[in-house]
Formats: sequence, structure tokens, C-alpha cells
Amino acid sequence: MGLTIDWTEYDNLSDKERYDAAGDLIDQVKAAVSAKRAAIADDLGAAHGDVRAADILGISRQRVGQLRTRHQQTVAQADPQSTEIASIIHGRTVHDYDLLDEVMAGGEYSRTEAHEAIHAMLADLIDLDGEDEVILGRRPVKPGLLEANPRDLDVYYWLTISGDAAQTIREVLTPGEADQTADHASA
Repeated sequence: MGLTIDWTEYDNLSDKERYDAAGDLIDQVKAAVSAKRAAIADDLGAAHGDVRAADILGISRQRVGQLRTRHQQTVAQADPQSTEIASIIHGRTVHDYDLLDEVMAGGEYSRTEAHEAIHAMLADLIDLDGEDEVILGRRPVKPGLLEANPRDLDVYYWLTISGDAAQTIREVLTPGEADQTADHASA
């Protein structure tokens, strides 16, 4: 891991401007490191629950909660059109979520068919754009259950997907209604 700063960009600045620019760099690095630490705490909390994450990181459970909240707010601010969907495990009950309701409202899909169609589209979008661009976050539906059964591979997650992914899914699976949703969101 390394950090490279091209100091030649600052050669034509006055001493005061260089000094201030270096201070701005310090602030940017601190913000980036703070965001990364919050993301790590959020990932650990989502995977293992806040108590176990606190043990792993050597901080309090309350601090893990604060970091997770900050990270989730940052993700939501970065993409205010993002939405949560339930992950797919065939044969399991499908939890309610807004995008599922929107797809089912068109009347062409049953609950299970709509959920499967959303995930088929999601898989296509991940293939095209990469998982990091499409899935912005994940958290277990029941974190306490995961904490009590850390080796359980059958974990059901809430996935936060990007606004672009949600809109593409709407456009394909709810033709006509997606236009109304986009118009309503921009109004």
C-alpha cells in the first residue's frame, strides 16, 4: 500500500498556497482513512454482528454502531436513489421490499417470479458493470442469527443496490411504470 503525491503540481504556488494545499491534502487523507475504517466496521458488523465486530476491532459495540451508521449514511448520500432488496435463496420466503412491490404491481409476475426476475437482471448488471458498482452494501436480515451461527452458509441479506441498477430493473421489468417513477423522483 502506498500513497504518492505529485509535489511538482505545487511548484508554481506561493509558499502560503503550498502550505494551505498541504493542509488540504492532510484533511483529504484523514477523510479517506476515516471512511475506510467506517466501511470496515460496517462490513464486519454486517458479517458477524456488532458485538463480534467490536471484539475483532478492539472497540466498543456502540462505536461499531456509530461507524456503521456513518458508513451507511455516506453510501446513501452518494447514491440517494439506491434501494434495498432481499437476496435470493431458492425455496426461502421472499421478504417484502419496494422494488419487488413495483415489479409485482405490473401484474405480470407472481411474488417468486418477480424476485427471481429482479435477481436475474441484477446478475446481468453485475456481469456488465461489476459487483462494486451495482451492490453498494449488504447486511444480514437477522444479524443475531448469523452471530450465533458464524459458519452458516445459508444467510439471507438485504442488498443495497445502486439507483442506476434499480432504475434499469424498473425499466425492463415494469415498462411504462418506470418512466412514472423516474418522473416522480425528479419532481
